[in-house]
Amino acid sequence: MANDEVGVLTKAFCSMRDRLKETFTELSDNKEKLQESLSVSQQANRAKSIFLSNMSHEIRTPLNAILGFTYLAEENIDDREQVYDCIQKIDTSGRHLLSLINEVLDVGRIESGRMELHEEEFSLIDLISQINTIIES
Repeated sequence: MANDEVGVLTKAFCSMRDRLKETFTELSDNKEKLQESLSVSQQANRAKSIFLSNMSHEIRTPLNAILGFTYLAEENIDDREQVYDCIQKIDTSGRHLLSLINEVLDVGRIESGRMELHEEEFSLIDLISQINTIIES
């Protein structure tokens, strides 16, 4: 009877040992997966910070053009040609600013899976001309 009890205990301890080994293996695997996820998350966070930093600069440029040309138009209110030129540049800068804001919103939609990307033709010459107008401002 004592041998049976020892045998039962031995089997129980062996079973517990095997389950503990499995649990430790699972914990180790989960730890590795969590570390990988943390690393990916940190990289994404850094990328978003860089993106936001760049976008804040990109948004300021057309906004400064809008404010500057508004001031120039007000200062030269009697010079119809000067005011018209300022209004044209304000319009170009405003459209560029709106485009940047829409792009930021689109990035959010893409990340959340609420938007699909579609290729679209555009005029590179027109884009460069618009950028040049803003930069020359």
